[in-house]
Amino acid sequence: FSPGLVDEYVPYKSMEQDGLLIKGPFPLTNSEAHAFSAGYPIFFNDTDEDESWGHPDNITHPTSCPGPPCYNPKTREKFWGFAGVLINAGPILAGNNVHLDRLL
Repeated sequence: FSPGLVDEYVPYKSMEQDGLLIKGPFPLTNSEAHAFSAGYPIFFNDTDEDESWGHPDNITHPTSCPGPPCYNPKTREKFWGFAGVLINAGPILAGNNVHLDRLL
């Protein structure tokens, strides 16, 4: 996707809301296609703030995100990362998707 379209604060909003974040449609790089992105924050309970899950650089604790929402000392809940997916926006925007029609 186009890195210039990434808003560095949007993932934190998703983490604070503890819910699914859907963005788009946005153009894909080197293509005329468009996509939606969906990301869901993953947290682990009963975890120490310095838990690195074996990674030597502890990249799971962004320096720009101290405390909540990256770590909640009251609940000992720590942000691990995102589960994400890109969804082809073409069929959705065209409105002629047989699978979507079944939902209506």
